[in-house]
Amino acid sequence: MVEEKVESTDFNVGIVTSKIADLEDRNKKLNDDLVYIQSQSRRNNLVFTNIDEAPTGNNEDLTSDKNFLTDKMKIANDLVKEMEFERVHRIGNHGRNGKPRNIVAKFNLFKERELVKNTDCYVNEQFPKEVIDKRKELLPKLKETRQKGIKAWLSYDTLYIDGKAQK
Repeated sequence: MVEEKVESTDFNVGIVTSKIADLEDRNKKLNDDLVYIQSQSRRNNLVFTNIDEAPTGNNEDLTSDKNFLTDKMKIANDLVKEMEFERVHRIGNHGRNGKPRNIVAKFNLFKERELVKNTDCYVNEQFPKEVIDKRKELLPKLKETRQKGIKAWLSYDTLYIDGKAQK
């Protein structure tokens, strides 16, 4: 009688363990899908750093005032006039060590985003936290590979060395 209950309990524990493993796999897949969807929704975004803010009390309209692109980014004024944004805003808290908050710009056209991204100024693509963490993890290997004179780059959350994705 006791042996039957032990066997039955062992069997039920096995079923529960299997279901937990299945749920953990599904949860990971859903999280990966969520991160991918977040990345896709931000693919037309760029993050600009070290752009001075308007003095306190003045309203900043970054969507129509594109001076930061001509002044800081040195992009031709005629190109900047043609650019349209879905939204441009500051992110983060005021008063962060006296540094200006970053600007996030969502470009209407990806080709315009790429034009700005390929300037010599410091501009980042906007990614979800999970992707940023993965890129930070890959950065030392990227730098080490480049110092050896080997072509390497990051795309999304993957390191490519000589055109081959690294695991």
